Amino acid sequence: MLFRSQGESPPHRVALSPFAISAVPVTNGLYRLFGPGHAPSRGADDHPVTDVTWYDAVVCAAWFGCLLPTEAQWEFACGAGSPHEWCCDEPSLCNYAWYSENAAGTVQPVGTREPNSLGLFDLHGQVWEWCRDDYDAAYYSRAPGQDPVNLASPASWQTPQRHRVTRGGSFCSLAEMCRSRFRFHEPAGFWARDLGFRLVSTGLPSPGEGHPC
Repeated sequence: MLFRSQGESPPHRVALSPFAISAVPVTNGLYRLFGPGHAPSRGADDHPVTDVTWYDAVVCAAWFGCLLPTEAQWEFACGAGSPHEWCCDEPSLCNYAWYSENAAGTVQPVGTREPNSLGLFDLHGQVWEWCRDDYDAAYYSRAPGQDPVNLASPASWQTPQRHRVTRGGSFCSLAEMCRSRFRFHEPAGFWARDLGFRLVSTGLPSPGEGHPC
């Protein structure tokens, strides 16, 4: 029997405008272009950047001309249309995710498990990923049907204790916490060795223009 996290109901349909999402989490190598002095994360360039607060992630994403994914964007990208709790059936999860069963308690190079049907890697396990939304367990009961995102007033952005959504599980998470629908949250000023982020763009780059998404 699966554990259902607080805030996963009621089930509801949403429509999303087109967006692009990075195929892997932001890596140390990419993050160092933005913050060369990022001391806590000393991993290899091909490992996900960690030890970043929600504020760090938001500012880095903006520096690259991107955003953090909304919760709805993230869940759509993770599930990739699968009827299962993950992008695959549970026995196959180890092929798609670095999690408690196979990661040996540490972060791994990105893109080394199989991609989901959208060609995206590491959405299950590896590192928790910050989303743009404020966390509210009751949000699904009032969420709009088009491009939902739960954003508080700008004044709350300066409140490090305000919780923001994190998704996906990490290298030390059980399978149930890596589910596409599992909702978690941390204070915006929190950072950890298993918490990172990925980038989203809602516009298409011009021909020849570099874009991390």
